Amino acid sequence: MKITDDGIYHVRQSDIETFLNCPEQSRRKMLVADGSRSESDAATVGTALHTVIEHELAGNTYSSLKECKGFSAKTFLELLEEYAANPLCSYSAESFGTHARAMEQLAILAESWYTSKLRADLLHYPTDELHTEWNFDLPFMVDRGSGKPDIWLSGTSDLVFANQVWDWKSTSSMRSYTPWEKQRWAVQPTVYLWAASEAGLIRADADALYQFSYQVFVRGKVQEPQAVRVTRSNQNFHWLERVVENMVHMATKMGTDEEWPLNDHSALCGPKWCPFWSACKGSIIDGETWV
Repeated sequence: MKITDDGIYHVRQSDIETFLNCPEQSRRKMLVADGSRSESDAATVGTALHTVIEHELAGNTYSSLKECKGFSAKTFLELLEEYAANPLCSYSAESFGTHARAMEQLAILAESWYTSKLRADLLHYPTDELHTEWNFDLPFMVDRGSGKPDIWLSGTSDLVFANQVWDWKSTSSMRSYTPWEKQRWAVQPTVYLWAASEAGLIRADADALYQFSYQVFVRGKVQEPQAVRVTRSNQNFHWLERVVENMVHMATKMGTDEEWPLNDHSALCGPKWCPFWSACKGSIIDGETWV
């Protein structure tokens, strides 16, 4: 969540998810303005897979599986070089241990993409009908009176096409996506579908629903990505307004100098997932086993 000089709150879906997991983590992220960042090998593998897919959907068709895997390896190494060039960037190899093992997993994901029916279907679409890496920064709640700040929603959708929004994900077989959980709680589909609808890229279907799909690539095994489909309605967009307004209200009324409410019941409260762990609960609790 960023506040520009004109007083507008620019909120990303990741900001909302962070706030719902732990308001205090959200506050601390707002204070990090020095360009520091934390990267992991698992996240870097996912970023590289995104680049592999986006590169091809932009019209750069791979002539062979070897070329596809070669591009994936090149992308991974370039990301590592980018991290190394930034003294404020920390990198963790906790998931795979070595660069070689991470690149092996990336090669499996690249092969899953290259051999998938999904790829074959998408390559039939003209590139101008595939809105890849669609960036948005759109007015969400504005001109509300009573001194309330304007709120815009920002983000980047992986793919908008054929009246749908898609997002590429990679995960381990131990953490597969559960469709009902995504349908009930996921913030990303709500934000991205609202934005694509607002921009006129998609419209509701005959049941007044908007269509979102996670395309989930599973590490460790070459297989067709899993499609996890989620729908949203205008009622979901209205609920999003409530959530985001309360989030911004806390930021404006409490400020960022004092701690916000803490939530250590989230699965993401731990040294592996929270960059502020050592300055928060980790400064008080130690000796516990985290997985």
